[in-house]
Amino acid sequence: NEQEAREANGPNGRWRKLIFYRDISKYTSPRKTESESVSESHVRFATLDAMNLFLRSSIITLLSLLVLVATDQLDDVLTSSSGIFPSNSVKCGEKLSNTAFSSVFRSTNDVSNWRDVNIAYEPNAFEIDMIHNDDANPERSWSLRLGKGGQIMSLIVKPGESMANQGHHTAIWNDLVQQMVSVNGELNGVGGKNNFIHGAGVYANETEGTKPPFYSPKLALKCEGNDCTMINWGQQAHVPTPWDSPLLYYTRYHDCGDGIIQYDMAIYHFGQNASRFDYFNTPWTGVRTSIFPDLMTSDNKGKLQIAFPLQHFGAIQLLNLDQTGGFSTFAEKVGIPADYSPPFCVDKNNQTEWHDCNDKNVPENSSVPFSFDVKVANSSSHTDHWKNYGLAADSTVRMRWCDLSTTMPSGSWGWGSPAKKVVITNDDTGFSFESDYIIHYCWIGVWTYMSASVNATMINEQFPVGASISVAYRDKSGLPWNE
Repeated sequence: NEQEAREANGPNGRWRKLIFYRDISKYTSPRKTESESVSESHVRFATLDAMNLFLRSSIITLLSLLVLVATDQLDDVLTSSSGIFPSNSVKCGEKLSNTAFSSVFRSTNDVSNWRDVNIAYEPNAFEIDMIHNDDANPERSWSLRLGKGGQIMSLIVKPGESMANQGHHTAIWNDLVQQMVSVNGELNGVGGKNNFIHGAGVYANETEGTKPPFYSPKLALKCEGNDCTMINWGQQAHVPTPWDSPLLYYTRYHDCGDGIIQYDMAIYHFGQNASRFDYFNTPWTGVRTSIFPDLMTSDNKGKLQIAFPLQHFGAIQLLNLDQTGGFSTFAEKVGIPADYSPPFCVDKNNQTEWHDCNDKNVPENSSVPFSFDVKVANSSSHTDHWKNYGLAADSTVRMRWCDLSTTMPSGSWGWGSPAKKVVITNDDTGFSFESDYIIHYCWIGVWTYMSASVNATMINEQFPVGASISVAYRDKSGLPWNE
């Protein structure tokens, strides 16, 4: 009832007419008047944000909508698998499927341990929970939380929360999540402006009014049975921007049972052909190394190869799909290769510059492995790094091991993390101590920051100037493959 809708929308609400062209008009079941063209149907909407709306074949401008007619039919049509997604994989047998959905927000912080900088925005990002409880095998139960942009903002499994802890103040469940990202290679970076579209939404920026975060508007959502399908209007990740956002992102999550989730993705370009997207980080994803510290990627024969030590984003371990067998695996406790050796090398003639020992651009036999030794007496001191890395109070120290021109990579290279401890040894005396995490190697070319199982005084006593230092993993063993 139009009058009731006007009253519900308030005295300042505005009305706009949307035109649905013939390809979907047959699904809207509208009431027509003699003055309307038979090739189009008119559907009335009330906007919650009192903004102009217009829909045609090349432009969609849309914010949160209160759909007054044909809501269920529209969701059914837009999320229908017919013509958008293929049939479920034959590997998806749906055995023991027991899927539940909840649109009631409850914080997962007791498990997820989100960073304080963004915890206040957790309700803002939430859309719906998809939950599988496996009574026969509780280890294969899971809880998947979809964000407003269709992104996976949380995935809780037996070991814990697998999504990142959202520690960056501008990336609030819109980057370190599972989503689709599309890049316009020709325009990306032109005029200093990025051109890539996030499935999740826009980076937050208080000066530009994007806090709380703006997520890619939801056009349709249908969750029933073992499926949850969502359609979103993907947004340019950086605002303000001169670029358009002509992509619709379709995502379908399907509970196959037995701890398996099938994740289907589709992208529809509704804009001008000049806006060409030619590189896709799809799916863009990652996991917490504190939960799943090990990455294995399939080779072109389908065999899993461990990526060790795990390197920084953008390094040689970031492969395009056609360089792989089509899949990757994150795991809990994969054994460290027995032949693993430190990745740090220096030029034989210039030992102030380090490089990755595996760098194929470095001439063969021109470098040697880097060796650490104590450079300055009384070089250890307590630091407050333990506060930021979840380490024991007052457990972090620094030592001067290096005289380099640049910083070496941190513990993300596999040199010690909360999952894999290392042992630091004085090669001259045999004295050693354990470190849960080497945070920085040779910071500004000088200082090494780490946690330590002994205090700074003991380190200074046992590691005099000139002492040679070696670093090795305490334990290289892992779980059997079937575990």
